[in-house]
Amino acid sequence: MKSLAMAFACLSVLSLGGCAIFDDPVNKIPEITASDFTPAQESAVKAGVLRLLSYPSDSAFTELSGGRAGDVFYVCGKVKSRASFGVVTPFMVKLTGSTVEPVSMGGAEYQNQIAIALCHQYGIN
Repeated sequence: MKSLAMAFACLSVLSLGGCAIFDDPVNKIPEITASDFTPAQESAVKAGVLRLLSYPSDSAFTELSGGRAGDVFYVCGKVKSRASFGVVTPFMVKLTGSTVEPVSMGGAEYQNQIAIALCHQYGIN
């Protein structure tokens, strides 16, 4: 009986420990300040997104906007490319210096919704 009570206590502690993810600073959204980016930063973002596309030469960007969290820029936008049959694909990238990392790239409808939701969640419209 004692081992059953101990097992129950351990499971209770483990299940409560799983709730702490919301207090984890790694998973928190950084505080974003609306900010314009330089032409060089815009070019870096476009080049980074183009590397992700199958047909980069046939692409056009729209609605680029971004915000800053310290030295990091988060940029959201949309790109129209031949690979997506002329469909506009939303994206979100992280720009640190001249390094561009994709955060979210649309494609299928659920991926589009994720990219748009992340941009809104980060306060970038």
